[in-house]
Amino acid sequence: MIHMKKTARVALLLVLLAGPAVLVADDSLNAQLVESLRAAEISFATSVAEQDIESFGSHIDPDAIFMGGRPLAGREAILEAWSVYFQDGGPTLEWHPEDVVVRANGKMGISKGPYTLRARTPDGREQIQKGSFASIWELQADGTWRVIFDSGCTPCPECPSP
Repeated sequence: MIHMKKTARVALLLVLLAGPAVLVADDSLNAQLVESLRAAEISFATSVAEQDIESFGSHIDPDAIFMGGRPLAGREAILEAWSVYFQDGGPTLEWHPEDVVVRANGKMGISKGPYTLRARTPDGREQIQKGSFASIWELQADGTWRVIFDSGCTPCPECPSP
């Protein structure tokens, strides 16, 4: 079995998602879709910053998969694993999208950017971890976006920046 680093898996997924045509034919429609997806990602991040687990869960597809440690499959498993970010005194996770792209069919998109994770050690020292994330979103029939796949990784020396 071939073992790929997380960043290589994400890169492969990005290539598969993007396909040969990335933008929809109508540039104004694409711009609207990109901005609505950007707003969804910002709302998703805000739900964690404000410790609003209900809002957080509303952004996640029931069958979503999150990678970043052990794989998490399904909204309920994700909510359980991420509950630590919604507890007073727990670690904090902040992120924002830098790049947002919508597929040619307008039904899927990806957002990616940096994240910062802050946590306290048992002796009270703050630990900070920085990295990058990629979230794949699917446009729902009601016009909202939901995350179907999410992954994050810390920077690694063997992964050059574009």
